[in-house]
Amino acid sequence: MNKTLRPLILVLLSLPAAADTITGQVVDSNGNGVVGVDIDAKNLGGGGDPTLFNDGTDLNGFFTTTIPAGVYRITFIPPPPPTTTHLVFEIEPVVVVGTTNMGTISLPPGVSLAGHVEETNGFPVGGANIDVIDETAGDALVLTNDFTDAFGNFIVAVPAGPIELRIDATPVFSAILASTAIQLSPSGNTTLPTITLEPGFVLTGTVEDPNGDPVEDADLDVFDSAHEKLFTPGDSTDCSGEFSLVVPSGLFDLEVCPDPGDLLVATGVFGIAVSSDLDLGLFQLAPGAVLSGTVRNASGQPVAGVDIDVERSATLAEVVVCSDSTDAAGQYAVIVPFTTIDVMFTPDFSQALGSASVKNVLITGARTLNATLPNCPFATNYGAGLAGTGGTVPHITTSGGAPSVANPDWRIEMQNGRGGAFAILILSTGSAALPFRGGTILVNISVGQHFNQFVTLSGTPGAAGAGSYTFDPGPLTGASGFTGFAQFAVQDPGAVQGWAMSEGLQMTFCN
Repeated sequence: MNKTLRPLILVLLSLPAAADTITGQVVDSNGNGVVGVDIDAKNLGGGGDPTLFNDGTDLNGFFTTTIPAGVYRITFIPPPPPTTTHLVFEIEPVVVVGTTNMGTISLPPGVSLAGHVEETNGFPVGGANIDVIDETAGDALVLTNDFTDAFGNFIVAVPAGPIELRIDATPVFSAILASTAIQLSPSGNTTLPTITLEPGFVLTGTVEDPNGDPVEDADLDVFDSAHEKLFTPGDSTDCSGEFSLVVPSGLFDLEVCPDPGDLLVATGVFGIAVSSDLDLGLFQLAPGAVLSGTVRNASGQPVAGVDIDVERSATLAEVVVCSDSTDAAGQYAVIVPFTTIDVMFTPDFSQALGSASVKNVLITGARTLNATLPNCPFATNYGAGLAGTGGTVPHITTSGGAPSVANPDWRIEMQNGRGGAFAILILSTGSAALPFRGGTILVNISVGQHFNQFVTLSGTPGAAGAGSYTFDPGPLTGASGFTGFAQFAVQDPGAVQGWAMSEGLQMTFCN
């Protein structure tokens, strides 16, 4: 129980029984009263939840609800879509003594999200649980009508903006199906395309500590071949250390993540081929210690979202670590084995930062290891390009963030070229300023100093500015510290002498 509530609850318990009430008005975002809002109460002082009387709003949104004296979380549940698209709203703590006027309760606006769920054979999936995560707030929404009906249909109210829709097939009795999660960002009332749940197969196993005792509440995470995490409800071990979860057919990695307080090292199985139910056997976890610290940039500011990877120094074998990203204060804490390890710190490359590593860290007990990430400036343009069709100048740029050898998403991009045109991407070890066809070649094209990539631009053929191209350089292993230069030349009859050119691009790769 919350210690700050104890004195108040003792006072409330000493009061004589009386007909206590909460009053107020529930309105929408325009200030109009909302009829038919259901009112629920959760007892925050322990004990059972109360029985409410008159627990709904009238035609103008007013309510006078009888409730015993106490401290509660009060929940206002509007009629579900299609009647309204208002979101459920909760207030806590609400102290009730006598008549408590809660004032005007404004329900958050939402949009309707409708869908149909079926099996691969086209049969509707009834009884699947619908959950929604508000990605902006990071909270699970309180939903009404949060199950698919007998025809596999659902409709719920959700906030506009980024959400994760979760279809939990665990309650479905008709078949064993794999659950799924879908990233969405509705801006208005939305009806989704049909959602198909794949047949599911059961993965089972047991998790023990070094003494052979069961490990309870260890979290099981499953990743597909693209290392995308699957939605697997009920994926924790029980009091016997046993787990059972459902996945579709495919090739997966599984990680076993014990509670950090258990001081046990996580483990995993990689490349699990699933085409039937599978018992993964016994996972016996090794003892470990806490490795923690703070990650900062070169200016000393904490960096959030930095991924922590660990390897055994002697063998370079991966050590599975869970909850392995820095928080808003740049802090992290992971469980590692008692051995010598290498630790890698990899940022989100949307920031102009490189990665860092610390080798040969001896772990004999809890240890603090801080890190500083180097600056990794984004690529920069230089020089001037030459216009082509419609007076449009091709533009060379990059995408994917910082040009780090650890960043697999980094690309060279060209935009604003003639649609469908033939083009040359020139990659070089140096810059230059060589006159060519009315423009300037801005990279060194001396023998042995450059490489040409011949490409065809996308876009409507001949259309001004419609042509684009994305160049994937592939793994950049060994390129740390290397400075390169690039430029596009586009064959274009609308250019002065038949060739349009981009400006130059300089990029220096960091760790």
